Amino acid sequence: MAGTRQIYLADPTIFESDGTYYLYGTKNDPEIEGQGFLVYTSDDLVHWEGPGGATDGFALKKGDAFGTGGFWAPQVFHHNSQYYMAYTADEHIAIATADSPLGPFTNSGEAIEAPVKQIDPFVFFDAGKAYMYHVRLQDGNRIFVAEMTEDLTALKAETLHECIYAEDEWENTENAAWPVAEGPTVIKRGRQYYMLYSANDFRNPDYAVGYAVSDSPVGPW
Repeated sequence: MAGTRQIYLADPTIFESDGTYYLYGTKNDPEIEGQGFLVYTSDDLVHWEGPGGATDGFALKKGDAFGTGGFWAPQVFHHNSQYYMAYTADEHIAIATADSPLGPFTNSGEAIEAPVKQIDPFVFFDAGKAYMYHVRLQDGNRIFVAEMTEDLTALKAETLHECIYAEDEWENTENAAWPVAEGPTVIKRGRQYYMLYSANDFRNPDYAVGYAVSDSPVGPW
């Protein structure tokens, strides 16, 4: 029976399909860390069952898709009759697909090509285009966005825009080793776009969540 037990996850994401909620996230359990992404289910967002992924509780398990470790920050969405998971592994971003939110999510074993390390993907659809917000590790953790190819396997390099660089006082305090803006999520309300994100290093007491507003999905924010 589902219960109200504590489930410890970082970078949590919840996806709803046909009245069922699916919870994924970054797991820091020594027994399973670096093995993939577990998934839990609920019909009321209070009582949760699982893990109930297709492979030993995992929706995506190491060996079925790109990554040898460092499985972080998954996002699951439905597009063109398939389920997609955008995720980080080995400080790179990959896209996996499945026929069910429970998985198994698989891919060819390749990450999305980029000239630098990148993490924390968030895929957003607007006006017939797919955008990937993500964090590039270059002179800090910096939030960028780029349009995706139609098959969602690559970024269109010519559309790359920087969104957030941690330069405001609250974003880059003296406790931060270098500028950090990460974990972007974007929603649209009316005609405006809102980006939620974290700033400062997660290991320091000044780590916080902020938001930015734009009239366009590519900024300025």
